Amino acid sequence: MAGAGPLDSSDSLESSDSSDAPQASDSSDLSDAPQASDSSDLSDAPQASDSTDSADVPVSSASRDTYSPQLIDAGTATAGVLTLPLSCYWLSPLYLLQVLYWGWLLALWILSDPDSCFLVGSGRLILERGITALGGDCFSWTLAQYPGGDFVLYQWLASVIFAQTMALSGSSGLIIFGSCLALLSFVFLPQLVVLLCGRTRAFLGITLAAVAAFNAAVFHLYLRPELFSFLLLSILLAAFSLSAAQEIRPPARDGGSASGRMRVVMFFGAMLFFSLWANLHTGFVLGLFLLVLNLLAHCLVKVRRTDGTSSRQPLLPFLSLVGALIGCCLTPYGIKLFAYLPHLFFSHVNARVVELTPLRLPELFTSDYLPFTSLSLIALGVTIWYLLRARMRKQLLGCPAFYTANVLSITLVGAGLRHRRLVVFAGLILVYYLLLLVLKDRENTEARLPFRWHKAAICFLALPLLAMVGGASLSARTFAISLPAQTVGFFPPFAAIEFIAAQRPAGRLLNDAQYGDVMIERLGPRAQVFIDTRFDVYGDQLVLDYDKMANGQDNWQELLKKYKIDWVFFFEQYRIVRLLRELGWQEVFCKDGAVILKRPE
Repeated sequence: MAGAGPLDSSDSLESSDSSDAPQASDSSDLSDAPQASDSSDLSDAPQASDSTDSADVPVSSASRDTYSPQLIDAGTATAGVLTLPLSCYWLSPLYLLQVLYWGWLLALWILSDPDSCFLVGSGRLILERGITALGGDCFSWTLAQYPGGDFVLYQWLASVIFAQTMALSGSSGLIIFGSCLALLSFVFLPQLVVLLCGRTRAFLGITLAAVAAFNAAVFHLYLRPELFSFLLLSILLAAFSLSAAQEIRPPARDGGSASGRMRVVMFFGAMLFFSLWANLHTGFVLGLFLLVLNLLAHCLVKVRRTDGTSSRQPLLPFLSLVGALIGCCLTPYGIKLFAYLPHLFFSHVNARVVELTPLRLPELFTSDYLPFTSLSLIALGVTIWYLLRARMRKQLLGCPAFYTANVLSITLVGAGLRHRRLVVFAGLILVYYLLLLVLKDRENTEARLPFRWHKAAICFLALPLLAMVGGASLSARTFAISLPAQTVGFFPPFAAIEFIAAQRPAGRLLNDAQYGDVMIERLGPRAQVFIDTRFDVYGDQLVLDYDKMANGQDNWQELLKKYKIDWVFFFEQYRIVRLLRELGWQEVFCKDGAVILKRPE
């Protein structure tokens, strides 16, 4: 693989570090001596390379690491056949087995979070009642009497998509849909960018980085709106990478009309893109952060072009940011969404959520987080490697995109260490950071459109999707997975909810928050729960009171009287169950770990 970095090295032994003597090898890190190779990381010496600027020059097919490399004159200088190194074909069976395993594993895991239940229940209500369902909650009796603040269903569109998918194809459809979104985000799109930029020899290295990122994320992937943020962030980073590869080219001769069209495209494209994102998930904030960093970098750093000129280019990043901010306001809640974000991100209750707790040092070397640790160290090592090389250092320090990607990666890695839930986002960003370094390892990199796809390249992109679908479908049918899926730590109380639907005790309910999620999905507006896992909706005080009652702490009996609780619905291991039994509360149901107790008459 062309380029001198660790991620962009060929499989052949002679391609790591060569001497200054002339060679006719497949080396990827040679001196300025003339060569007759197809390397893409050479100096200005005469070459017989696969440069996109010289389609009339035949390319050497002597390389033993590339499959039939040749350019085909299709009327444009960039029209060619996309090929992959032979190492990709050798490793493709292992790669497909890995994807098949991902599909099998995600089917067992992706529906295990009860949060998915209230999302499907909310989406189903929106489909039934329309836009009026966004005005307030109808699943909980406490929100009507003890409102926690403004009601903002910020992920309403994702809920609708999940509910419609559930209606059309059941739990299996949700599993396949979520699994494919994850594969597209972490693996497919980075691979596609490599091919679009003609860096096929870097394909294997980027694929390995993407595999590491997916392995870092696989145990944290649930059917949540985050899946859409992963996909949209990946699309944004892909566009950012392609733009960074293009901006070093000299301005076009028709610069006036071309730049005018580009400004319109950037403004309205960003507006539509972020309008969609803001209605799906609050991860759009991360996209805005990327655009702000990109604008600052273009204001402070001059872009060095291949013709030797340089200039600052802040206009397009500025238009993109303005369009994105306008798009984020195109939701049912308008500017109110931005006012709600501080409460969502900085609530005191977040400290009690396990997923938002910091990572401890020993955890970084466990099976769950070792891929993330490895990917972070690789990114650090590749950065140092490139900066120690004079030519690459000059390119990177004259590239605003490098500063943007660098700050973004450092920020997200730090955030991932502080809040383990963000490890997934950090892994995805590290893949594109490495991809950007690979693209900047060649000054004449440009998007190669139009091109002719090689059948093998198409198969290498398409077959993993089929493997993911196959693995997920087989696992879902083998284990008859439902929503929510049973895990070691959570057994869905289906029998208890059927009892409640048929013989609901009178009065006010106090329930387990995760049981509340399942009640919302199964019973709809009839659930009338005390709480579910939408803690931001209920407000800090009610959540803290719930925690005291569930664990029998402090003034829990006074709180039962305050909220006038008549019956409780909890997992039998909760302390409140034992305490209420000792106080003489009547047991009306007990099965599969779920217990319903009623106040004595």
